[in-house]
Amino acid sequence: MHCSRVDPRREVSAALLLLLLLSSPTMKQYSPESKHHILLQHASNPALHSFSSLARSLGGGLTARTLQRWQQQWDGAQQSLERREGSGRPRLLDTTQVNNLIRTPIKNKNRAHTPVHYPQLMPIIRKKIGKEIHINTIRNYGRRDCGIRLKHTKKRTTAECKYEYKYESE
Repeated sequence: MHCSRVDPRREVSAALLLLLLLSSPTMKQYSPESKHHILLQHASNPALHSFSSLARSLGGGLTARTLQRWQQQWDGAQQSLERREGSGRPRLLDTTQVNNLIRTPIKNKNRAHTPVHYPQLMPIIRKKIGKEIHINTIRNYGRRDCGIRLKHTKKRTTAECKYEYKYESE
């Protein structure tokens, strides 16, 4: 009779991995420590831990392709998995364009007490930059870079818009 034993290191490893994954701010953003531990687990036994089986067992939106990209970036050190400056998708609008095309028109409309809607700005921005830009991208630039918050406005009557101050004589 052959008795199977559970390797205590494997249990600790799984518990540590779970702890690292749960300590991540969102499941889509894994810390370099978590990535490093996952890749070490794959490197310890690639036949047992294929990228697809590892991605399935971990869940959290991980795919085999994501794990392969991490491995291409990884040089065996945890520091190699940290996000580098300038990596990621480049911005469609620089800060001066955001100020000129988003902040200024919105502030002008606010001063005039007229509502502004992002769909009104979108064709103007597309024409000026000569690129396709999604409305959510414009909203994100307005929110993050300009500090603009979406508000529901109340329609004013003509009488409410006129400012008249009358002195009352005694």
